[in-house]
Amino acid sequence: MIASIDLIHPTVCKHGSLMQPVRLGDSYGCQVCRKFCDYPAMVAHVQTHDKAAISHNGYKIYRCQHNCANTRSPHYHCVCSTITGKKTSCIKHLQTCPGMRTPPPSQGLSTPSPMPATHPPPPSQGLSTPSPMPATHPPPPSQGLSPPSPMPATHPPPPSKIKRVPRTTCCFCNLVLNKKNIKLHIRRRHSSRAPDINQERHLASVCVDHLKGIFVVRRSFTGPANPVHVQRCTWGVEHHVVCELEECKRALQFAARSGIAGFQCVHLKSVTYCPVSQSNDTVLEENVLNDMVGKKWFSSSTKRTCLERQAVARASSSPLSTVVQMDNDPKIYLSVHEPRTTYFSRLGRVLVCYDPHKNTWHCPCSTPRMPCPHKAIGKWHLNQSHPSLFQGIRVGSDCVLQDGGVYFEEACIVRRACI
Repeated sequence: MIASIDLIHPTVCKHGSLMQPVRLGDSYGCQVCRKFCDYPAMVAHVQTHDKAAISHNGYKIYRCQHNCANTRSPHYHCVCSTITGKKTSCIKHLQTCPGMRTPPPSQGLSTPSPMPATHPPPPSQGLSTPSPMPATHPPPPSQGLSPPSPMPATHPPPPSKIKRVPRTTCCFCNLVLNKKNIKLHIRRRHSSRAPDINQERHLASVCVDHLKGIFVVRRSFTGPANPVHVQRCTWGVEHHVVCELEECKRALQFAARSGIAGFQCVHLKSVTYCPVSQSNDTVLEENVLNDMVGKKWFSSSTKRTCLERQAVARASSSPLSTVVQMDNDPKIYLSVHEPRTTYFSRLGRVLVCYDPHKNTWHCPCSTPRMPCPHKAIGKWHLNQSHPSLFQGIRVGSDCVLQDGGVYFEEACIVRRACI
């Protein structure tokens, strides 16, 4: 036996009927949620709840958003007073609920029919409507309840099936979301649109070769500095405006094919706001190198290589080595001259990185813990400008004997103090 439709929860109503708002003073309230507004807006608001409603066996169950039974999350009410949270759980319950096997009571056919079967003896009720009802239905009263059973299988709509919403994964942050929202998500979270380079917002840069117009510019605004070399030489006979990053070169080529002749990457634009500095390049002294050879930090062949590269740099009017320190970066970078043009020195210079905290060296021309001329020149420069980095030396098993001397790896140098 199902309770009257008026005794069921307000979010459960007959299929095809529209839920009416409740008037509270001058405003109207929604029976599904806690919204209050005027009547036209409330009628439009009630229709928005149809998307989450469930239609089953002549009933229409809306998703309740009130604090029913200390439940703050949205939920569904059944005719048997059962509360379910998810829509899928509610549909599974409705398919097995005994109270949902019969349709909701109508206006005058379902309530009088059980009265003659339950109370036939009293004569006072014989004058009521149940007396003509059996005359119109030849079957016996015991079978009077059987006709409603096949009706739900024919007239009411079948149980609703949940349509699976297409989902997709963001290629930037691997977030799983609805496919219809992927464009909005990428535009809000991963848009490449950034403010233009100006005096207040630009990448830090340092000029390392004033004659050729070569600068060292921070790679990006966030993350490690990892600076790169750019050349912006707009004086003399030949002008050179180029960035050594491959992605910047591809962007420049694409802009040229598109007819954008004045395109510049973010690194070249930041050079405009490079602080003015006088050309005070450090001249490396040979006696410092002799002292390092005497302490067996370098071999004699490494000393000859450093002096030969110093002579080549002087002939080309370029500084052999320049120290570069970026803001908020503990690492020390050295821009070292390279006479050959290779994949790691597209503009004739190589960036050597020294980490004082880990006491490690890195050069793009060699693997870690392997010697190279650029690391040797960097050690020569730092030993002259920052001798406190090389106060403690120990001889380890990583030493390499060359020409009767000892060539020390990065791990053999132990500092006692840090600048």
